[in-house]
Amino acid sequence: MTRTSPDEFKASLERILKRYQGAIAIILFIIGLGLRILAIDKTDAFWKITGDLGTFLAAAIAIPFIYESSIRAVDRQIFLSDLENTLEKKLTTTQNNSPRVYEIGRLPLQQKVAFLQEAKREVVQIGVALSSFSSYFEQRPVSEFKQPVMELLQRGINFKILILDPDSEIAKNYANDRGEPNLVDKIRRSLVTLSHLRDEFRAASFPGSFELYLYSHFPYGNVIMVDPEEEGGCAFISHYLHGTKRADTPVFEVYKSSNPILFEKYRYFLIKILGDSRKL
Repeated sequence: MTRTSPDEFKASLERILKRYQGAIAIILFIIGLGLRILAIDKTDAFWKITGDLGTFLAAAIAIPFIYESSIRAVDRQIFLSDLENTLEKKLTTTQNNSPRVYEIGRLPLQQKVAFLQEAKREVVQIGVALSSFSSYFEQRPVSEFKQPVMELLQRGINFKILILDPDSEIAKNYANDRGEPNLVDKIRRSLVTLSHLRDEFRAASFPGSFELYLYSHFPYGNVIMVDPEEEGGCAFISHYLHGTKRADTPVFEVYKSSNPILFEKYRYFLIKILGDSRKL
């Protein structure tokens, strides 16, 4: 024998009540109205009580019962529906306001390109060696990265690329702390590649510029910021973690429209680093 769960029993009971509650209300109303009619023009105490009982059944029980089973049920359903919509909108807004997190680390190249193509005015990127960034121009097909960047330059988008100064004491100390003895050489190789690209883009007379900067502050992370001064500004942010490869550090996607205070802090960070940097 199949055992009925409490939820199934409750649902079955609710169906039965909904099916018969209307009929019960109508029957009570008819009985009450009939008793009231029968008592009309009757003067003795029995019929007076009968008439009052009919009025009570029709007015005090049947009509409120009908209201409870139909009108109030509709009001309750409307209220619950409105509450559900409000909660759903609130939840959606909360989710939209939360920065998106990519826990695995460095994003696929296609996603980076799509991110850059949203630019309307400027792209600013800061990193340590930016060896992966520079390798995209040399080791990937032109159509995958170099061509999209040139198209952005043709649209008048300005690039500002900030790299750790390989001649600074901070670069040497950072390399020792990270256990990366070849880091300074990697920075120099990236600078050679990016300098050649800067000269190539400059010779092409693109409306947009491709500028290189060296900074001598401690490397706090990798930040790619698109249109930091515009309302539609957005950023990919990755904080370096000791003992974790830079490529494996989580990436946060932040939008100025959703998190203006958070976005402003990173924008100010870039402004300060850029102000102390040396343009090549």
